[in-house]
Amino acid sequence: MKEKTIKILFITLIAISFIGGSLGYFRPAIMGSGKHNFAVSANLEVTFNDVDTLTLKNNKPIYEADYKYKADYIDFSITGQNNTIEGCYTLYISVKEMTPNLKSEYFKWILYDLNKEQIYLEGDFSSYNNGDLKISNLMQLKRTTNDRYRLYIFLVNDEEENQTSLLNSSFSATVKGVSNDVCHFTLTETMLAAEEAKSDANIDYAYTSEGSNNIIDKPVLQSIDKFNEISKPDFLIKRDLSNLNKLTATDSSQITNGLYYTSDTTKTENGEVVYYYRGAVTNNYVVFGNYCWRIVRTVEDGSVRLRYGGAATQSGETYTCPQTGTAVNIATEQKYNTSYDDKSYVNYKTSAIRTTVENWYRDNIAPNTSLTELIADTPYCNDMTEPRINIFAAYDRLNTNKSPQYKCPSSTYGYTVAKGDITYPVGLLTADEVAYAGGVYNKSNSSYYLYTAQTYWTMSPSNFNSSSAFVFYVYSEGLLRNDDVYYSSAAVPVVSLKPETTVKRGTGAYNDPYVINTD
Repeated sequence: MKEKTIKILFITLIAISFIGGSLGYFRPAIMGSGKHNFAVSANLEVTFNDVDTLTLKNNKPIYEADYKYKADYIDFSITGQNNTIEGCYTLYISVKEMTPNLKSEYFKWILYDLNKEQIYLEGDFSSYNNGDLKISNLMQLKRTTNDRYRLYIFLVNDEEENQTSLLNSSFSATVKGVSNDVCHFTLTETMLAAEEAKSDANIDYAYTSEGSNNIIDKPVLQSIDKFNEISKPDFLIKRDLSNLNKLTATDSSQITNGLYYTSDTTKTENGEVVYYYRGAVTNNYVVFGNYCWRIVRTVEDGSVRLRYGGAATQSGETYTCPQTGTAVNIATEQKYNTSYDDKSYVNYKTSAIRTTVENWYRDNIAPNTSLTELIADTPYCNDMTEPRINIFAAYDRLNTNKSPQYKCPSSTYGYTVAKGDITYPVGLLTADEVAYAGGVYNKSNSSYYLYTAQTYWTMSPSNFNSSSAFVFYVYSEGLLRNDDVYYSSAAVPVVSLKPETTVKRGTGAYNDPYVINTD
């Protein structure tokens, strides 16, 4: 297969420069020649390795997979000296000249982290609209920091497209750093800085996060597979799981604790990567509005989903969060709905639990505009799609296939304030979110962060058995189960914070939670 030949008349990447905020050490002064070291008040050095000017010599597009071998690049490093005042910086491509035809998805940049030997961020110029193009998140400059990067810029070859429109192009730019004296990282940036995210490609969701296949025998419960044999409403059956037998099987290869990212983006909205916590994590506590929360995941729109975790105890600037028990609920004896004998009663929009959750939000969050301004109107998925008659999709995903997904199968069931589905931007966890976190249908797990020693509702419908409508809940032993909507369980709200939400301080521990900046 031949690559297309497209001549670029002039493409140059010029020296890096830094624009200071209130930190004087970001003001550059040239220290010499050769490798063009830039020092800032003798505290920060920006060093170009070999050259500070990159002229792209490749006059034709390349296959993206070959960028490491065929794309032109420039190496540079950001170094903090021993007496550096700690601050933060963000990197940009500051475009000086660019012909309009290069505002294309085929004209691409990749910022490669040479320390970690992985792509840091990548993008293209298709939506570029003059000025500076951001190519990094906010990054912290510490004493003795030596952040090494390689910036690639190249044209991507696509044999299925006519790329002659890229002919007669010119482009020149500088790499620019913008400093910040106060390092208020976004919540997502804080998560990613605290822990390197791992791929979930090898996770088997038939196992709990503790690598367990603890199967609960259920002699006193009606099996969903025999729901047609039930002769009376399921809510009349006495539930006692305290003495049930368990079969223990542990696979150490399936012990999965920490921060993960979705490797299969067909299971997310718009193919976006989702970062999520799984297992026995202890660094995802947040204080927001004097309440504690646990970070569950990033949402595809960039917001971050939090599960309520009780009232925070404050001593000076120090907060402590409860970990389990009734303190992490807003209501302990809450029916999902007050009627049960029709499958429509799994609908969260018309449920009793929605009223309880929204009333709590109305009374505790809504009066404070500094809080509500940070809450995103992100869809909450009440998946009522039926792949089989009277069996909702979450049942097949989580009980039959052990394959959760974040993508809501129908936007109809993604409830938002904007669409008029709900009154306030608050909801419940989905059963899929519980599965990603480490919960499995009918398998106990007391060592993942969604375990609270309490039984609480999700908003995911399960099935209808001709007399009762069923919804998933998290049982007090940490397992996922389904029960009729008339069953009494706890209510635990979730909210989503906007992408720009920043962290004031904290490490994410229960006694040093991340404190959300609401100033």
